[in-house]
Amino acid sequence: MIDMSLDKKSTLIIIVALDKKPQQTLTYRTLCSTKYGQQLDIIFWSNKHKGQSFKKENLNFISSPQNLNLSQVYNNILNNNLNYVRYMIFDDDSNINEEYLESVIKSNSEICVPEVEVNENKVYPICIKSNRVVDSTVDGGFKSINSGICLSYKLIEKIKAEYGNVYDEKFSFYGTDFSLFYRLDKLGVKVVQQGKISHSLSRLESIYEPNCFRWRQKLYENILMWRNYPKYNSPTLIIKVIVKLFVYFDRKTFRKAVGVLIRNRADINE
Repeated sequence: MIDMSLDKKSTLIIIVALDKKPQQTLTYRTLCSTKYGQQLDIIFWSNKHKGQSFKKENLNFISSPQNLNLSQVYNNILNNNLNYVRYMIFDDDSNINEEYLESVIKSNSEICVPEVEVNENKVYPICIKSNRVVDSTVDGGFKSINSGICLSYKLIEKIKAEYGNVYDEKFSFYGTDFSLFYRLDKLGVKVVQQGKISHSLSRLESIYEPNCFRWRQKLYENILMWRNYPKYNSPTLIIKVIVKLFVYFDRKTFRKAVGVLIRNRADINE
């Protein structure tokens, strides 16, 4: 059971975007269309944003001139806002509905994730072992994206006690989500499905040009997954990385990929 102690607020909503104001994002607009949009505290972090930070009513807008790694942003917020019972994390392009919010807020689970739909097709969560979409009745043994995840304060403290931070800061962009679920699996934490949201997923909807930003970030994720979470990834993953590096050879990408392998850490600005 989640501890609803009197000295803690109910729920903190965390939204992370790249150089956007709150009203420019689908997540914030749909959140505000629900009754919870004015009831719950919201931290909106805008990476690589030149404007001013501000606080207004229940909204804390943080303008970061730097483009920080997503794992660093999440950990920064979670480590510096300890007075909540639960924390809900969203990307900037989720369509949030009131039914989903209500079901999560009333849940006593340590962690819950929504069914994620893209174009009315369920795409997450997926089974850790098979990578196939799991049925809505299944609890545990799966992974999902960051957007829509809800973590209890007690679980956050449990993860930090084992790993130092909730999110693995070796990952910069892709992989921040799956690496978290691998940590939860190692800790024996039961993840529960709760509610449903619709979402825009670049990893599913786009074909990336070789050596573009997202293509490189996916490459870095694969390198780090192979090195740090071999139990959950095929040993042939590194072979696929090497093949891509040579088939789509680019001196800059090759140099940065080798750097990621040696440092065991990626950067969102690479």
